Amino acid sequence: MFTKEAVNIDNLEIVSLCLRFVKIRHIGIAVDSIEERLPMWESLGLKLDHTEEVESEGVTTAHIKVGGYEIELLTNGKDTPVGKFVDKRWNSSFSSGKLMVLRNL
Repeated sequence: MFTKEAVNIDNLEIVSLCLRFVKIRHIGIAVDSIEERLPMWESLGLKLDHTEEVESEGVTTAHIKVGGYEIELLTNGKDTPVGKFVDKRWNSSFSSGKLMVLRNL
């Protein structure tokens, strides 16, 4: 349980507490162009595992393995839900981040 003191801690401490109870499967990052953003990840020594077209969502994804985890770069058309989200809020290499977690059952 969180105590009253835990309520006043900073975001990194909250994330640390939460990660004790969940396992990160992957982190999805919406980008304007996979081709333009992938070299940055490769410059960090990370390698592209595979790409995938997800027609039902209108996105193209690039999957980068990092240990037992995965970074998923997503790019899409302007008229898709992810495209509208990115256009409305951000215009940078780290357009948005979505942390997907699974409870450790």
